[in-house]
Amino acid sequence: MIYELRFAVNKEHSTYIVLRSILIHSTKTYDLTFMERFDDEYAFLVNGTTKEVLAFCDEISKRIPLSLNFKFLYFKNIECTDFQPSSVPDLPIALDAVLLQELSDNPYKLVDYLENFECKDILATLNECIARLKANNLVIKTALGNFRFGMSIETLQGDLDENSSLLFWDISMLKTHMRVENAQVEALASFEKPSMMLMPKDIFRDILGSEIKECILPFDAFLSVLSGYCLKQDIAFSFFVRSSQDPFISYDQNVPCSHKIVVSKDGFVLYDEIEAKSLQEIINVHKTELEVKDKDNENLQISSLIMCLSKKNEIFFWLKSGDGIKSILEFDFECSPYVLFQEILNTKDGDKLCKNFEKYCPELYLYSQKVIQSKKTKNIFNFLDSIALILGFESVYRLFANANTYVRDKGPRIDYKIIKNEKNELKLDYILVLKSAMSFKIAGVDDATLCYGILDSLGEFLGNLIGDIGINFHAKSVFIFGSLLGEKILFDKILHYMPKNMKLILPKSGFLDYQ
Repeated sequence: MIYELRFAVNKEHSTYIVLRSILIHSTKTYDLTFMERFDDEYAFLVNGTTKEVLAFCDEISKRIPLSLNFKFLYFKNIECTDFQPSSVPDLPIALDAVLLQELSDNPYKLVDYLENFECKDILATLNECIARLKANNLVIKTALGNFRFGMSIETLQGDLDENSSLLFWDISMLKTHMRVENAQVEALASFEKPSMMLMPKDIFRDILGSEIKECILPFDAFLSVLSGYCLKQDIAFSFFVRSSQDPFISYDQNVPCSHKIVVSKDGFVLYDEIEAKSLQEIINVHKTELEVKDKDNENLQISSLIMCLSKKNEIFFWLKSGDGIKSILEFDFECSPYVLFQEILNTKDGDKLCKNFEKYCPELYLYSQKVIQSKKTKNIFNFLDSIALILGFESVYRLFANANTYVRDKGPRIDYKIIKNEKNELKLDYILVLKSAMSFKIAGVDDATLCYGILDSLGEFLGNLIGDIGINFHAKSVFIFGSLLGEKILFDKILHYMPKNMKLILPKSGFLDYQ
């Protein structure tokens, strides 16, 4: 009898070698023949009795890890007249959950899985690692590079002049110390062991710092074994940085490249990487998703929206219909604090607002009068930077940092509204955004609440805008990209407020933004 196991996969075969390895090597145990099919999904067909195949499925269920690159869809008996047993490809044995547990029980087996690993007494080496870790000077040439590990942020700073990251020795310790959602936990624990930016819980800020930190779990066999020894010593986490120092221990292991990702509350994964050389390259890579034909009329192409939210490039909102692309909304911002105040004075009750701001925030008002020359931009991140400066934050990054400390789900409403300019074009009334934020500042709203409100309201504005324009122009999908999506707060809010019946297209790995 023929049974099919089907998986949703990333298109490149190299991204799910571990899955294929586990499936193929497990067929040998049960003396089953198999056949692979590669299309938009991955099908693995096995030929055997029901009892044999069920035993095989029970075995692989213990071995197949969570993954960002593949997901199990279904298992069923099928009619197959073209079954041709595949030859066994030369695939490395995957270091799955079962084998990792065997290594933890017997660390001496590490020599079977690590290359260029010279260690005469593994137990002594592991204990020495613990001692060096406590002394803030454990240097290991890991599968992903040379790193120095320690218990203190301060002692690691300056090594290759990088910000330190956090490695938690198991997922329960990460959940204990960091503010993290279920979807983020699943992604962090996946086979690929990505990293992501997380905020420490308030109670642990004295030891972990008050800023958002890049976090990861043990990502190779040696670190996985070392984790058990750390936990026995009540060591929950370690800070680490790239290091130029000679390693105490070194080895090689073929592991997936670690990616920094952003995970929404709903489980959408965004690869926080920028490799594209041009805007056209990004559009071309996503051409298939953007050019979908109508199911009832193959000659009719469904319209799509394209929105760029970048920290360094222009913000735009385009409509792609057929072979044409046109701009739906104009974005043009003033960034000089002085000029912004002059523009406020020309609005209704603007003089009253400026006087109140000067009265309640005199230092901020004086600071805002220093930069007189006009600074125009089409980048919303630059405009948010100007808002941050006027409100007393040193930069837009502090605005995001403050917002990350907010513990509720909804902030004060900042006015983001669309108006028509003198050319009858739609544009964002950016002066109204600033006036609204200044009013809350005068009212004494605390920094975390105000900053969260600015971003929450921006996400609501963009999400609603996607819905409104989608209805008006009969667009069924929206492609959102740009490095500003790397800020989880904004990413989450846009997805929360945009209509759920629109197809969401997110940038493929390496195409978050363009140079």
